[in-house]
Amino acid sequence: MLDLIDIMERKGTLTKEESELLRNATRADGEKTESVASEAKEAAKKEVQAATKDLPKIETAGKLKVTSQDGDFSWGLIGRVMADYNLVDSDINKIGNDAFIRRARLGMEGAMWKHWIWKLEMDFAEDSLSTKDAFIGYKSGNWWIKTGQSHIPYGLSTISSSKYMTFIERPLLADGPLQPSRSLGVAGFMHDPNGVRWTLHAGIFGGAVGSGGAGATDEFNVAARGTFVPFMQDKNHLASIGAGVWYRNALDKATTIAQRPGVFRSGDSTFQRVAFGTGDVDSLGFNIEGLAVMGPFGLKAEYSRLNVDSPAGDVDLDGYYGEASWFMTGESLNYDTKKAQFGSVSPKGVVGKGGVGAWQVAVRYDVLDLSEGDIIGSDGEGTFGGEQHVITAGLNWYVNKNMRFMLDYVHLTKMDRPGSIWDNDEPHGITLRSQVHW
Repeated sequence: MLDLIDIMERKGTLTKEESELLRNATRADGEKTESVASEAKEAAKKEVQAATKDLPKIETAGKLKVTSQDGDFSWGLIGRVMADYNLVDSDINKIGNDAFIRRARLGMEGAMWKHWIWKLEMDFAEDSLSTKDAFIGYKSGNWWIKTGQSHIPYGLSTISSSKYMTFIERPLLADGPLQPSRSLGVAGFMHDPNGVRWTLHAGIFGGAVGSGGAGATDEFNVAARGTFVPFMQDKNHLASIGAGVWYRNALDKATTIAQRPGVFRSGDSTFQRVAFGTGDVDSLGFNIEGLAVMGPFGLKAEYSRLNVDSPAGDVDLDGYYGEASWFMTGESLNYDTKKAQFGSVSPKGVVGKGGVGAWQVAVRYDVLDLSEGDIIGSDGEGTFGGEQHVITAGLNWYVNKNMRFMLDYVHLTKMDRPGSIWDNDEPHGITLRSQVHW
């Protein structure tokens, strides 16, 4: 319309004053139309809000979660699937290749009346059903307390989720040999009010719920872990240190500490093994940890020491590792200071949406020493634990926040276990994993 008025003015059909009057009238009509449209849109929005005010909110970003409008009730579906393939070679002992489902977990978690939290997660891998997390608790502000089966608070590597590990396997010291995993008990946690400086996590536990519906094993555990962040510029530039203590009494149950040679299913669990038999077996462990995130670069290290007092003998067992990683595409490790754990990495570009995902390379040096003393166990075999050193190099491709492909090269550079078929063996292998979590 404004263009037509300009043409009529140039031809002399309209005077300049008449043209200006028509332009002002046209602009006023346009503004009125836009105002009416905006009011109609706002009215429609309010009508939708009124009609859906009692309906729950549904989130589908990464996982399914349903929350009531007032936020007091929530329910979410959780799970993970990890498919592995091992290609392993050995100098002395034949170790076969293998393809298998390492983890296949499905569970639910939620909250009731805002503060009461719960979680149940089962693992269906390895042709058996096992209970992972199964607890109820109470959460308020910067603290929570829960009862049921959950992680014993000891060790960064063990307490951090397998969904977010840099390598396919945890370090040798973790998840069993020198750091306990899940057990039934009562635990409490708190962080500083701002959630950026310190955390404290402690609990009292019995044994763990077994596979296939078996009852919990008999034992007694007390553990605590604390962390402190001395430096934090932002979430991508920080440093954290931590320490933990763990006491365990086996309550006359047979006690065995064992580990494989750096690759799951690569040889049986007698590769490194210390058997203490039954009787009064007490263990006292200490752990220190440190990490740093500097943009695309990440560093992690831990040291664990376990003193075992048993009728078979008293020994000090220890292990340590150090690892470094680099995101070639510029992302950063996601360390949650409020939980003192690692979380999911978000690629800058999602594969399938115009991006290339996140690409990460990493290397780790790993030592587990179970060789102090020649322990005579109740079974008379596999009682000298030995010492192994492992180097792992990894390549990770995060195609999106929930899916990842992993490639690791694992080389056992030293195995010192006199009298064992594994002595001086140096197996090495390539491991592949595809995984998804929600």
